[in-house]
Amino acid sequence: MSVQRYLHSLAGGDADKLRAYLGCLLRSDQLDASQKGILIHALGDAYAHSYVDRYQTLGSPKESRPNPHYGHEVLFAPPFGHFFSGHSPDYIANFPDKYGRYVDQLFDTLTALNAGATPHPDWIATLKAKAGDISKPGVLDFILEGQNEVEVNALLRLPGGYQESSHYGAYNPDTPAHSVLPDKSRTSEFRDDLIEKIKNGLQDCCPKK
Repeated sequence: MSVQRYLHSLAGGDADKLRAYLGCLLRSDQLDASQKGILIHALGDAYAHSYVDRYQTLGSPKESRPNPHYGHEVLFAPPFGHFFSGHSPDYIANFPDKYGRYVDQLFDTLTALNAGATPHPDWIATLKAKAGDISKPGVLDFILEGQNEVEVNALLRLPGGYQESSHYGAYNPDTPAHSVLPDKSRTSEFRDDLIEKIKNGLQDCCPKK
């Protein structure tokens, strides 16, 4: 349950608050590159795993009260997460505008950490435009994952994309499934340590969310 809550952002509550908190953690110098890589995934999920709350009130009809999140984006909550929405929340083509806001936050965050490297806002503009052109998922994609390959292939070859990475052709995290780079390892200690940092915040940096 902790993995779903903290690494996949299925935590319930205010989505913007979690996005700001994860952005703070990403800017910290108390996390290494591997930890920040997982945090980037959590940040992406803080957008993908959200929806606009349309309930104006909470509670029973006799004891209803105003919903403070009405009209705002909230996160899918445990224990079911987005189970009843199938894979739909994870597809860029369903929510290209929301994906664009994730890209903007990530770009701004990483640009502040790039130690003088040249930013490429033109690449970001191309990425967001392409995301808006991806074909929509079909009915079966609600339960299957074929749309993932469509979206990966649509974005893979863009300027600055994975195809230009030194790892392209030598490493694919999906082959075998959930693999890691040859010189890296995935351990329960790594996972649990990162979850604790997300859960409790970092000293003199990001307060507990």
